[in-house]
Amino acid sequence: MASKFGLVGLNESAYWELATDGIKVTAICPGWTNTDMAIQGGAPLKSEEMIQPSDIFKAILWLLNLSPSARIREIILECDKSVF
Repeated sequence: MASKFGLVGLNESAYWELATDGIKVTAICPGWTNTDMAIQGGAPLKSEEMIQPSDIFKAILWLLNLSPSARIREIILECDKSVF
């Protein structure tokens, strides 16, 4: 968990530092994602209850289709049946 927090912090730093150069930085933070790694790692959800890789792809496409003036710092994708 601490490493994810560190990556979000690094993202925020890059978001602000690179903005003056016209470079956009977005962190995409998905919850349990239906991947082999999640399943082998003991995900507490069924495959169909997890975020699908296609959902992450759609989020990336959405980002790429925003107007040049739009900036998104972070996208958080959560499962409908999140386990806390």
